Amino acid sequence: MDCWEVLGLDAEASRKQVKIAYAKLLKQTRPDDDPEGFQRLHKAYKSALSYAVSEAAYAEFVTESVNAADPANV
Repeated sequence: MDCWEVLGLDAEASRKQVKIAYAKLLKQTRPDDDPEGFQRLHKAYKSALSYAVSEAAYAEFVTESVNAADPANV
């Protein structure tokens, strides 16, 4: 099971969507009631958030690269 499936999101989710999904599911998956479920949810959250941050950084890198390669910016 991947992080997106656990959170009920698609792989294109933003950081904000990841955080909202986690908060919503955290209300249903309490660490004291379901420690294994909570661990799975928390791991999925961290993975998805890391991926979302990486995607944002990549998008910024691509934008900067395109702008640097554009002769009009010289």
